[in-house]
Amino acid sequence: LIIYKGFSQSIPFGNSQDSVNVFIDDSLGGLLTSFQLYYYKPTNYDSGSSPILIFIHGLGGSGASISTLTNIADRRAALLIGPTMDIYNSWPYGYLNIKDSNNCYHFSWYGVLLKQIYNRILIKENRTSIPTYLTGFSAGGQFTTRYMLIRQGIPDSIPIKMAVSVNPASYTFGT
Repeated sequence: LIIYKGFSQSIPFGNSQDSVNVFIDDSLGGLLTSFQLYYYKPTNYDSGSSPILIFIHGLGGSGASISTLTNIADRRAALLIGPTMDIYNSWPYGYLNIKDSNNCYHFSWYGVLLKQIYNRILIKENRTSIPTYLTGFSAGGQFTTRYMLIRQGIPDSIPIKMAVSVNPASYTFGT
């Protein structure tokens, strides 16, 4: 589901951040919520061929943690994206747990969020497909492992070329 239409400004070079509205899909009809995205676009980024690197932070972190990977982005000419994943204490379990104004809970998988973020980047960068690399640290590593395991049975449209879980402890199976 793409909810972004019309003109969208390209991501600027250097560090920037954005707030992205995403649709949480569930049996109750859904809910719109907002997430913080942090970007780093190196000056050697090529809008026709450069990949994106999505970095998933650990517990207690935020998307601003991408600052630890800027030298990799510079070497690979990759657009670095760091979503803040700690909404409503459901991180790192792999699902969104959102309470609406009527005190109803909405549940969805973080995979739904990643797909919408990826589609947003496609629109902002005016591209039809972007090779994607995914990495996560600690709780983000746990999420990366679970996400890649789930993708084997339920593939999505994100062209992930490689995923790396860094320091994920011993957690493998979904919770």
